[in-house]
Amino acid sequence: MPTSYWPSKELATKGDDFLWKLIMKGTKNNWPMTTGTDWKAPNYLMPNHAYTVLEGVQLTNEDGSEGPKLVKIRNPHGNSRYISLGPWRPSSDKWTASYKEQTGYTKDFGDQGEFWFPLELFT
Repeated sequence: MPTSYWPSKELATKGDDFLWKLIMKGTKNNWPMTTGTDWKAPNYLMPNHAYTVLEGVQLTNEDGSEGPKLVKIRNPHGNSRYISLGPWRPSSDKWTASYKEQTGYTKDFGDQGEFWFPLELFT
């Protein structure tokens, strides 16, 4: 199983396309993936904390065009501030019926610390 470490500063210079390809390759190959925050984490993420990256999903808009790229993340402690504060929190109006279907969203989403995070805020 491949092992890679990408410091956030280096990853940020490579851009979202590079990161997305890494996440999708890991998703396709069922590789374990992790990420973390530093002390400057936004208020909806825990500072200095590790998370598990579960998968990446490219959503499709109602008109068939490419929608947002989301990364499914899990807080290993089983809870998350993101559930109530993040931009793609369960109560967000961003969740259309189609997006919910494409991600397997259920009413219990978030109960185990899992949440969807937009790629553009990932680095």
